[in-house]
Amino acid sequence: MRLMDVLPDNEVNRYNRPPALNSDSRKKYFKVDQIIQEAIKKQAKNVESKIGLLLQYGYFKASGRFFTSKSFKLSDIKYVSKVLGVTTPADFLEQYLDRTRQNHRILILDICGYIEFTSAIEFFDEAAGDMVEKQMHPRKMFYVLIEQLRQKKIELPSYDKISRTITEKFHGFEKNIIQKMTETISKEQAEALEQLTELPEKHYERSLLTRLKVINQSLKPGKIKS
Repeated sequence: MRLMDVLPDNEVNRYNRPPALNSDSRKKYFKVDQIIQEAIKKQAKNVESKIGLLLQYGYFKASGRFFTSKSFKLSDIKYVSKVLGVTTPADFLEQYLDRTRQNHRILILDICGYIEFTSAIEFFDEAAGDMVEKQMHPRKMFYVLIEQLRQKKIELPSYDKISRTITEKFHGFEKNIIQKMTETISKEQAEALEQLTELPEKHYERSLLTRLKVINQSLKPGKIKS
């Protein structure tokens, strides 16, 4: 099943990458408050761990989600190192192991009072299904779902997960509509619909459906014809 293009490429790239922070934003999100300071003292045993923990903490506060270490921005890494008063290791990305990153993810969720996305899949699926039934545009669905997750303090999933869910819900909705039509439409009605969409023998002619006159509903005198 081909996934829907829920967002244009530039918006997908923006969602998949850590937030772009200016000077003021860095001061706000990478601030060492009391909670994260205690966490660093207890949980971060080496320089790489300290930098990684504060970096992920700031990114999460700004975006509501987590990112792979290979997507971390060098400018943010250097800023966090300066805040912590440490020198950035040349091999930071290699030394900040995935296991440590995942442990920090769980810690940050707890600190921020959020729950893992995997614990809220049922809510997410139901919300997506309701939006599809209302025929909401996929792009709008994406951002409404994001907003609802953040309001309920639920970790944001990857773009692929959201895109796949929206695609599956739309396909399921269409399949259900077709099934209902198949069960209720009569043989005569089906044949009439086929005649409307049947292509004529001459290639330059259009199907009957496309040749039906569109009635102009305008009440302007110039638009009303006898």
